[in-house]
Amino acid sequence: QSFLNHVIDVIIYFILNILNGYEQNDPRTTLLTDLLKKSSSIAKCSLGLLVDGFETEAFSSWRTLHECECSLILLEKYGDPLMDKYLKHMQFGLAFRDTMKDKDRQTEIFMSMKEEMKEFNLKSKDIKKYIEYGWAYAIPGVKEDETFKLNFRDGIEKIAGLSQYASRYEMSSEIIHGTPMLIYSNKEYFYYVTLLSLYESF
Repeated sequence: QSFLNHVIDVIIYFILNILNGYEQNDPRTTLLTDLLKKSSSIAKCSLGLLVDGFETEAFSSWRTLHECECSLILLEKYGDPLMDKYLKHMQFGLAFRDTMKDKDRQTEIFMSMKEEMKEFNLKSKDIKKYIEYGWAYAIPGVKEDETFKLNFRDGIEKIAGLSQYASRYEMSSEIIHGTPMLIYSNKEYFYYVTLLSLYESF
């Protein structure tokens, strides 16, 4: 166990060192690098928690890593058009949370989002879901797919081709929301399922 932990930790360390040599924090040109670096950092954090005996917390961190890996798969596959849409939804999020200094620009962005939502027959109650997952509508065929839903499991995870992890993701969600599974978890089980999940995500 400790040997495998060490091996994964060393690999992640080297990946982070390599990524540090690339330009970063310029979303227009470095989105994939930035997302890959964040994913590697999350994996390192999750492994650290696992080594320190925080199995359920490590598994919760894997959940975030899994969300990142699904986004990375789609952004890399569909390239600039999807990345542009992803970044646009990032702006939607900033406008929705009222964090922009230029309030006129913020209003303009917010109104453009509302107009886009009308195209998909979405209501005000769908704003948060549209901000988080609506960028996927830029993927060819998604608009016509009646099974696509504005959520992770039936949306991003599914079209990324990683639905085989849906049950693990759901289990991790239960832990995050403080169910009895969190309090009375089997430490050994969550150690191995987290280690396996980290390896497969890697």
